[in-house]
Amino acid sequence: MAEMRGDLPGNYFSWILRYPELDAVIIVLRNGYGSTERLEENLQAILFDAEPRMPSRNLKDQAALVWWIPEEWFLSHKLPGALLLGVLWASIWIGLRRRKKAQRP
Repeated sequence: MAEMRGDLPGNYFSWILRYPELDAVIIVLRNGYGSTERLEENLQAILFDAEPRMPSRNLKDQAALVWWIPEEWFLSHKLPGALLLGVLWASIWIGLRRRKKAQRP
């Protein structure tokens, strides 16, 4: 195995791993420091049929998953989806009006 790493001004990073016995090479070029979620190690794991380490998900990603499930259904069933959203909107609107009326003396 032969390895070369380099940094240049302006946040440029390069990493080259050569495996002559496997006739393989991994080349990573980045324009920025910071986390790449162990990209280089994951590429090595894939090359050697090992399990790559998946990055951890932050809260925003997990919150987006909540919408992905109904989004597919809404996109494939446009009319029922629009009716369902209309009923939901009307229920919220009626509930808010009743609450507002109940608060008046």
